[in-house]
Amino acid sequence: MYHEVALTDLLPALHVFLWVTVESLPASQVQALLRHAAFHRLGQGEQEAIVLALERQGAVLLTNDNQARRLAGSLGVQVVNIPAFLLACKRAGLLDREAMANLVADLREKDHYGFRQDVLNLLLS
Repeated sequence: MYHEVALTDLLPALHVFLWVTVESLPASQVQALLRHAAFHRLGQGEQEAIVLALERQGAVLLTNDNQARRLAGSLGVQVVNIPAFLLACKRAGLLDREAMANLVADLREKDHYGFRQDVLNLLLS
């Protein structure tokens, strides 16, 4: 997951906040999840994110992968998708229009992430 987020300017921007940390995966949690067939169908980033979310009481998982969202939700993890997260950042004043436009462009270019037009209009308004 770190490698995916590191493709954008988001990680350096969030690094100024003390509550943002980068952590290693606990092997015991990975082993427990390997028993779930749905876990095997996920990409490495999604697997890592779910493991870390399970390790942290009250964690919120940021993903736009539908399979990861369903599995994480079934395991009791609260999940937020990328547009909802970006909108929350905008409303909290963490991202101005220019920063949002840069993130949207980075996600589109570097991660091939697409936004619906109505969502894009809301983010960039």
